Amino acid sequence: MTPKISIIVPIYKAERYLHQCIDSILAQTYTNLEIILVNDGSPDNCGAICDEYAQKDGRIKVIHKENGGVATARNIGIDTAAGEYLAFMDSDDWIEPEMIDLLYNSLINNDADVSCCGFYWTYVNMNVPEYHKEEKLVFNSEEAVEQVLTNGNVSVVPWAKLYKRHIFDETRYPVDKLFEDNLIIIDLLMDAEKITVDTKSGYYYRQVKSSRVNSFENDRERALAFFDVIEVYRETVEKKCKRLVPAAEAVLYQNYISLLASVLIDKNHDKKSDDYKFAMSAVEKIRTNFEHIITNPYFTTNQKIKLYAIKININLYKFLQMINDKKKELGSKNGQRNKSTQSFFE
Repeated sequence: MTPKISIIVPIYKAERYLHQCIDSILAQTYTNLEIILVNDGSPDNCGAICDEYAQKDGRIKVIHKENGGVATARNIGIDTAAGEYLAFMDSDDWIEPEMIDLLYNSLINNDADVSCCGFYWTYVNMNVPEYHKEEKLVFNSEEAVEQVLTNGNVSVVPWAKLYKRHIFDETRYPVDKLFEDNLIIIDLLMDAEKITVDTKSGYYYRQVKSSRVNSFENDRERALAFFDVIEVYRETVEKKCKRLVPAAEAVLYQNYISLLASVLIDKNHDKKSDDYKFAMSAVEKIRTNFEHIITNPYFTTNQKIKLYAIKININLYKFLQMINDKKKELGSKNGQRNKSTQSFFE
């Protein structure tokens, strides 16, 4: 008898995609599932859809609650779950029929506490894999945290993963926070002795335009909020894995670079705005601490070039960033996407 796996799905305004999401769970080749659908006060027909599915399949448990955000929905799902293992999905995404089997076998075969698989960035007419090479990787907790901090082979997202239940014994998602996934990922990984990654893609991460306003202003708002996450990273690694303090520091300056790019390339930026002032203070910090930060082993050659440009002349950096953005645009048109072309806070 295979152990029970609880799949937790927070649901809000996903009526258009919910059938595909739930159907993909019901189609799993791994069948001993508890499917927890958490209707987070969705104002559309999501609640009725969940109840309809629950009447058809006894593995489905529906929780209706007042709207409180994705963190509250996931936390209620965790508290309710009866499975030995936990997995998460977003309600506008879907999964391959073998994904849970893939994650479970990877976890069991490697005697791990957390297993991960790859995913597709899914657009209207295109699925772009997160990884372009299939391989099987194993990390200890500190190595996995290093992968997170370096935007490597362990992502911060809760989905496309399988967790032993004890990983969430002491940890819950923080409520009313941006980047709630980022805020707890290091704690979760440090509570695991071994983490496996099978880069084969099993999850489809739908890119919904309405889920995020694609604008310079929104990018800067997210970037500013992400500095709170970076402080959590720094404090956590200082306590739990001091070797990775330089990696956390690198994340800080990488996001200074990203924020500065957003401000400089926006022709309509207000020089009196808080984000512009913050970006200019970042320039000063880079220049003041340049000799220290340029020796950080976690910076790529491309990032060091940007740091040198910022130190020499802001317009030089702006020019380099415009070239980089053009390369990203061409890559996107050609259906290419890889970690090296993502901002950390994307």
